[in-house]
Amino acid sequence: VANPYIISNITANHVIVVTFAASVPPGLKQMIQDVLRDLTELRRNVTDKHDREKLDDAIKHLTKSLTPYCWEGDSHLDAKDGGKVFNEVKDALNKLDELTEDKKGSIPTAVLRGFINRLVDIGRQLAQTAITGSSADNKDIAKAREELASGDSDAAKGKYESALEHYRNAWEQAGKSQGRRNQ
Repeated sequence: VANPYIISNITANHVIVVTFAASVPPGLKQMIQDVLRDLTELRRNVTDKHDREKLDDAIKHLTKSLTPYCWEGDSHLDAKDGGKVFNEVKDALNKLDELTEDKKGSIPTAVLRGFINRLVDIGRQLAQTAITGSSADNKDIAKAREELASGDSDAAKGKYESALEHYRNAWEQAGKSQGRRNQ
């Protein structure tokens, strides 16, 4: 992705020229691929066997989350199999969280938390996308929004697994009345 901000130097007249390139945000599937790429790069630089094994497990789960039949496009999950994406992302997140608890781990906690936060954000965006695109009845949408809010609350408290479960519930609720179309 090209840098969307190109800023020229300030001239003697103090004129600043800023050019904004049109940039489409990456799809949610691409965001998972980006996390996977970054985790794989981190894995290459880790020498501790235990840490490598946990990263390998997280990488395996994220790879499974990208299974084509679970997706409809770049930001929508398949009606039947999309829930598997949440499961795999949650399993990857749990492996990373286990590494944060390891006092002998070689990977800084801040680095691991960065990956965890990215995965939680992806889960939230998947749920929000389902809610926004839903034609479910108001009752189901209200329940979906409640689940989304519960997920946000848990994420803020560091309860990442629970947050992802709430986001999955929100995704499911948003698709309830419509046979999971467009999710």
